[in-house]
Amino acid sequence: MVQQQKLKRTLGLGSLIIFGIAYMSLSTVMTYMGITAQMTHGQIALVFIIATIAMAFTAFSYAKMVRAYPVAGSAFAYVSNSISPHVGFLTGWVMMLDYALLGCLSYLLLGLYMNVLIPSVPAKVFIVASVVILTIVQYIGVDIMAKVNNVFVVIAAIFMVGFFILMLKFIIERDGFSGLFDMTAIYNPAAMGDIGWGAIFGAASILVLCFLGCDAVTTLAEEAIEPKKNIGRAIIIITIGMGIYFIVYSYVMQLAWPNGWAEFENPDTASEEMVTYVGGQVLGLVWTGIYTVTCVTCCLAAQTSATRLLYGMGRDGVLPKKFFGYVHPKYKTPVKNILFISVLSVLVACFTDLLSISSIINFGALIGFALVNVSVIAHYFIRGKKRNSLFNVCSYLIAPGIGAIVCLVIWINLDTMALTLGGIWAAIGFVYLAIATKGFRRVKKMTFSEDEPAEEDQ
Repeated sequence: MVQQQKLKRTLGLGSLIIFGIAYMSLSTVMTYMGITAQMTHGQIALVFIIATIAMAFTAFSYAKMVRAYPVAGSAFAYVSNSISPHVGFLTGWVMMLDYALLGCLSYLLLGLYMNVLIPSVPAKVFIVASVVILTIVQYIGVDIMAKVNNVFVVIAAIFMVGFFILMLKFIIERDGFSGLFDMTAIYNPAAMGDIGWGAIFGAASILVLCFLGCDAVTTLAEEAIEPKKNIGRAIIIITIGMGIYFIVYSYVMQLAWPNGWAEFENPDTASEEMVTYVGGQVLGLVWTGIYTVTCVTCCLAAQTSATRLLYGMGRDGVLPKKFFGYVHPKYKTPVKNILFISVLSVLVACFTDLLSISSIINFGALIGFALVNVSVIAHYFIRGKKRNSLFNVCSYLIAPGIGAIVCLVIWINLDTMALTLGGIWAAIGFVYLAIATKGFRRVKKMTFSEDEPAEEDQ
């Protein structure tokens, strides 16, 4: 019997947390501030509260499922094993697009901001160069990637903390200490009368993107040390910790510039206007450089997660195994997936725009989050029959049920373009699945642990 190749276990709890933070990015709180501030008339903190509640329930569901299935593949593996291989495939299919596009989005942002710093060099040149360099980093192994991320996360954190302190100083000097306690920066009754709750949930459908690091950590389950313990801990720490960070930071930004949502010249680059408004033009230039650095960390994290998701699907035979399930014998990395995503990143990032990419990223993510919650109910409450106590009912039915419902409510509030394009991609996956399974008559048995056979036909 040929021994199945395995990924190399090198990542401890600290590296997993850093990876998730890098994926979510400390600066993400400012990336979409202009768009969401205009949608909600400045009530970004309220939107983050809703998104954090939804993702907290989902994070606990991820923690439960990774104990049952500590393998690469994330939501794809959980749904496949607990609900159905067919539903699992479609889950992985729609989320695969999100992972790939998030990496492309990061590369495009990196190119655009580098072009701001060095206007004489076209953005496409920076995109291609960054893809080549970061592909080499991932080719060698995620342990090196983790070390690179550690450095970049620290740099971004220093700026974000420094700017937070500067905003506090700015508010106190202008309004006194009482200026730090204005609850209309969270919930403004007058503004709600103008926009309604639909705008709040619509903004939440965008800001959920900030929490994708929660799911990304699970894709490293087979490269983590003690994954059943550390993956779950990392997910909960990252989700709740970053949720609080997003809420507090957006609250202070609103206090610093209460009418900013109505005064932004360009909502897409409102973060630069925000930094310049509080700290001046020089600091605005520094922010551009820092944002470029955070884009690098997002590129690394997004591309790594996409390749591991493809590896999980390839190893289980749902995608062509010889290509997507291949692991390099020396570096123990899924090198063919890395090259595939790298080529896709160049093509998409160089020949599309931010709006086109970002419009459908959350389509599959929210579906995946909802189904992970449903997986907890299916695996523990229904199959495992863990319903003999109030604690079990709350843990394995009520909590994941709430998480699924909130995710679906947010998903319904995605814009029409996202629902249309995402629906087309899902339909393509459905047709592919029907053909591959000969009209859904053929079923693949999914891998329950890294030591079991990758697949067998039933």
